[in-house]
Amino acid sequence: METVLCDLPLEMVSRREGKFMILRAIRETCDQHQFRCIPAYPAGLMPNKRRGKITLVCCGGRGRWKELFAIQVDSTNRQNSLDKLVVMKERGFTAVWVRWKTEVKHHIPDGIVLIEL
Repeated sequence: METVLCDLPLEMVSRREGKFMILRAIRETCDQHQFRCIPAYPAGLMPNKRRGKITLVCCGGRGRWKELFAIQVDSTNRQNSLDKLVVMKERGFTAVWVRWKTEVKHHIPDGIVLIEL
């Protein structure tokens, strides 16, 4: 089953509208697979000594939250977003960076899943 974000290309909608549409599609997919979604999940302490929040954490599968996904939806090109994902990966999550609207200008470490829309 394919999820359609909208009839317009993402480049033609505002950053806020685009992020809302992407998150809606992720949540619908998680619901279909009986995954639980937790928005604004604390990522913990990052290398710059600041605390951050990951856009969405999705968990599901057999057993107690067997599969854990940390998803950062981002239309800017901030190192901070990538740092949060590295921290979540170190904590055992599958780290996913959903990027749109701008070109990726950072080195993506091994183990970080990059989805460019």
